[in-house]
Amino acid sequence: AYERASVPSLTGFLAWMETDDLEVKRQVDSASNQIRVMTVHGSKGLEAPIVILPECGKRDIQIRDEIIKMDGVPVWKMPSPLQPEPMVNRIDQMKAAQREESLRLLYVALTRAEKWLIVAASGELDKNGEDWHQRVEAAMHTSGAFHLQTPAGDGLRMEHGAWDMTAPASDPPKDAAAPQLSDYFSTATPEATPAPQTISPSDMGGAKALPGDGLDEATAMAYGTWVHHLLETRGNPYVAPPPELSTDLQQEGIDEAQAVLSDPKLAAVFDPTTLAEVSMTARLGRQTLHGTIDRLIITPDEVHIIDFKTNRVVPSTSQDCPEGLLRQMGAYAHAIAQIYPAHSQRLSILWTRSGELMPLQHDMVMTALHRTPYLDDDGPGT
Repeated sequence: AYERASVPSLTGFLAWMETDDLEVKRQVDSASNQIRVMTVHGSKGLEAPIVILPECGKRDIQIRDEIIKMDGVPVWKMPSPLQPEPMVNRIDQMKAAQREESLRLLYVALTRAEKWLIVAASGELDKNGEDWHQRVEAAMHTSGAFHLQTPAGDGLRMEHGAWDMTAPASDPPKDAAAPQLSDYFSTATPEATPAPQTISPSDMGGAKALPGDGLDEATAMAYGTWVHHLLETRGNPYVAPPPELSTDLQQEGIDEAQAVLSDPKLAAVFDPTTLAEVSMTARLGRQTLHGTIDRLIITPDEVHIIDFKTNRVVPSTSQDCPEGLLRQMGAYAHAIAQIYPAHSQRLSILWTRSGELMPLQHDMVMTALHRTPYLDDDGPGT
């Protein structure tokens, strides 16, 4: 009804429910072939031919209130070992009231049945015999109930009178006509197309260092991150060093970064007009390429791509540069060509260990990039 008159929304529906005068019909037609599941409280005033009370076992009576009233005064309930006698008496009174209410509910539950009443329990029973199941069992024993074997175990049964179980004559139900479904329901779901893979220029494969670099991979990565942070922040001493680095390596990184930053030959690389830590995204074959370039120097007709490397063994020529670094620079060049198609490119690696800015041939890095599996001829964006 709400959706027919209003734009569907959860907030609007809740407001409509709160303000409208609604009538919720609790009782279904007593002659209908249905099972109703409800609490004992909700069953007040109702009757049914068969009533099943499925869980009539042990129910702990506890006073969960943090504040109780003693002689009309609210007080904090103390832990059981510390409770004074007046508080113990008051809690006993409250428990007794709960037991009386439980008996009243039992009366309501027992009187809902017109013909059959089934009382069942599972699990632990009350050791004092005060749960509903044991109370009913005790009453049946004193009233001449006889033993009954059920699929669920031993039980008791009492009966009197007769109940005609013959169903009233009625016309057999008519089969409902099969609904006419759209062709969508008989069409196989197409296979899901996987989302394009996102790759990083530093994960293109190939070696990243020459033999004899000295540090293990995890320490080398932490050292490179440390020096990169120092270069990015121009040697800010308040940058927190990676915890993997020893004190000596932390100081070594500081000295290395300071030497690079103070070298006059590299002043243009760290000029305020250059772009630092440039994030870029581009297509590479069927994949999405995403990475960060350490430095970009952009002029009206040229883009100079510079990447910082902290390798301890510096190659003597660009031809000796590790394959993985050439592929990384090729990925940068491939991405920048899509962003600045009219600009020429210059590519360099700044070896922070020696302070050397090594130029790389464009054809060399692109050839290394084509040695990866990411530039298939049939892929988009090649």
